[in-house]
Amino acid sequence: LIDQIKTAWSWGILDGVTTNPTHIANSGRDFEEVVREIFTIVDGPISVETISQDAETIIEEARAVAALHKNAVAKIGISVEGLKAVKVLSAEGIKTNVTLC
Repeated sequence: LIDQIKTAWSWGILDGVTTNPTHIANSGRDFEEVVREIFTIVDGPISVETISQDAETIIEEARAVAALHKNAVAKIGISVEGLKAVKVLSAEGIKTNVTLC
């Protein structure tokens, strides 16, 4: 995963990364460690997925994502609760994207 990101970045064809907790877990590496490493490679938006299902906890996770790095984007699953969270986070200036799960 990291080697592929490094390669694509070196080619000049990558301007951001979307992470997936399942793929990172399957790598056997610590999720936050991998995400932090990606931030050192790519100078662009890095989407980091939240995993909670209720708006309040999604908001807490997204705030933690935003605190990781200036390029962090909270990736939120599309649901009523996710959309409630996006509204709050957007008002706070936290970058989000919504994914279909």
